[in-house]
Amino acid sequence: DSKLTRILKQALGGNSKTAAICAMTPAAVHQDESTSTLRFAERTKQIVNCAKVNEEVNDSGLLKRYEAEMKSMQAQLEEMKRALAQSNEKILQERMEEENRKHEAE
Repeated sequence: DSKLTRILKQALGGNSKTAAICAMTPAAVHQDESTSTLRFAERTKQIVNCAKVNEEVNDSGLLKRYEAEMKSMQAQLEEMKRALAQSNEKILQERMEEENRKHEAE
């Protein structure tokens, strides 16, 4: 969570490949900075980025995507209707059986 990491956060993520070059000096005077640079380099090596190809958006592409989405949603709706009808049928059957038991008990 260094300042440099926060500054580079946008560049280290997203839809791109990223390369980092870390430079340091062997001078003893700059040992703290060199150690900090090595720690930063180690953390940046652990970053996993899943880049993907950007999709070019045009009218026909959008139309195809929306048509596929509509078909999927219609299939989901039909499945929900079937499940609801089965549920309603089961509830109705249970109520009828309960009514029959009441009449038989009388």
